[in-house]
Amino acid sequence: MLTEDQLPKHIKKAVNDFKSDEDFDFEVFPSKFLIDGDNYYAFNFRPSNEKLIVRDDGAVLPLEKIKKVALIMTAYNTSMIHFSDIGVKWVKQYDKKGLDKLCKRLMSIKKYIEKSLSDEILNSFDSFIDTIKKMIEYQVLIEESVHKGFQQGIKTNNQEVVTEEDYKKMRKYNLDMVRNAYLQNEIQLNTERDRRIVLQFLAKKPKYWPIYLYAKFHDIRMLSAKETEKVQTMNELKNMIFNEDVPLEEQPNAEEMLSKFRNPR
Repeated sequence: MLTEDQLPKHIKKAVNDFKSDEDFDFEVFPSKFLIDGDNYYAFNFRPSNEKLIVRDDGAVLPLEKIKKVALIMTAYNTSMIHFSDIGVKWVKQYDKKGLDKLCKRLMSIKKYIEKSLSDEILNSFDSFIDTIKKMIEYQVLIEESVHKGFQQGIKTNNQEVVTEEDYKKMRKYNLDMVRNAYLQNEIQLNTERDRRIVLQFLAKKPKYWPIYLYAKFHDIRMLSAKETEKVQTMNELKNMIFNEDVPLEEQPNAEEMLSKFRNPR
């Protein structure tokens, strides 16, 4: 893993030439970026979070010439942050064993009393059960994506080089994580009414109160249309998915990403 102490003198000089009076430190990305045959160092100044790309010969090229490197570097780093900040939370968001237990209990009740249920309640039971099964499936996929993302980051840190192929892998793992989180949220919103119907049915039957309380425990952790902040986050995830096939330079936030670099305009 690259550290400041490992930097060649000519690279340190190039970075220091671009430090401002407000900077108290800079960080070097733990890997160089090997793009189109050239190696580049990536730096982040603190506290401004402005960045700099330096070719391994010490040249600080104009932003226009290293735009591709700058965008790949930013996207790769952003993906790593997503896994560390968001991915870790999503991995812990739902208890797969608890959901599986709830699913089996609902299936057992449904089987026992389905002949006496109205079509509406029966369909709501089926919907609730199917929601839980799919949530578990998406949770497994989210966990797999986060694991692969971390492993990819460890790999490039150890080899101290990020290639364009490495970037494509990291982007795929990040988008897989986001896509499955979105689908997991979407099914919860779409079946919220069915969950309410099942919970109301169980609440009216004293003998089913234990399963009602258990179902309620998990239900309050599922997404509701009333949670406007979480729904807004879901819409942001949707935008990320829709933009997955758009080239980096055409991404909606490309200009914002490039504006953070101190390379000459």
